[in-house]
Amino acid sequence: MNRTLYVHNLSDGIGSQKLREQLYLLFSACGEVVKVSVNVRRNRGQAFVTMKTVDESNLAVGLLNGETFMGRTLCVEFSKQETLKL
Repeated sequence: MNRTLYVHNLSDGIGSQKLREQLYLLFSACGEVVKVSVNVRRNRGQAFVTMKTVDESNLAVGLLNGETFMGRTLCVEFSKQETLKL
C-alpha cells in the first residue's frame, strides 16, 4: 500500500481548480493532504490524492469510498501509480 489514492467517478462538469479544492477539503477530514492531482481534459472524472501517511490513506479509503460527493458515488482505492501522467 502507498499514500497515494486513486479517486474516480468524479463529476466532469466542474473545473479542475474547484475540483482540486473540494477534494482537498474532503480528504483533509482524514488527515494531512500532501497533494491533489487533477487533469480534467485527459482523465475526466479521475484524480490522485496523496496523504501524509499510509494510516491516513487507509482511513480515507475506509471513510470515503462509496460516499456521495457532488452527486456521484465516490470510488477511492489505493493507486498503482503515484500521480497522473500529465
